[in-house]
Amino acid sequence: MMQILRLLGKLWLIGIAACVIHVLILQFLVSDAIVKSFRWPIQQLYLIFLIISSVIVLFSERISKKNFDQTGMSFLVLTSVQLLLCYFIFKPILNDNTVSATEKFHSGFVFVLFLAIETLLIIQLLNKKQ
Repeated sequence: MMQILRLLGKLWLIGIAACVIHVLILQFLVSDAIVKSFRWPIQQLYLIFLIISSVIVLFSERISKKNFDQTGMSFLVLTSVQLLLCYFIFKPILNDNTVSATEKFHSGFVFVLFLAIETLLIIQLLNKKQ
């Protein structure tokens, strides 16, 4: 129980810190009109990815308790499902020519950031069992 709380705590701490830094960077480097035209506000994207990543970490931790050898494979399956979800979330952004390249970049950045955080957390989970 403590291990899952530690993993989720790290995930939420890193996610919230990254969101605050990302919003500050957007305020100082990107015009306010562009940021307000985003279909998905950055804070909302971070919340969506925090929830999806929390579910992935929870499932991976439960699977590691039941069948440790399947943890890596289940993480790959869960990440593939996440990729499909994100494709459907970002499809309107990617296919619309009126959406700015800034929005496309920042949306993709949030996806890659959470993918990296999830991977690091699962690596920690796998290393703890050895």
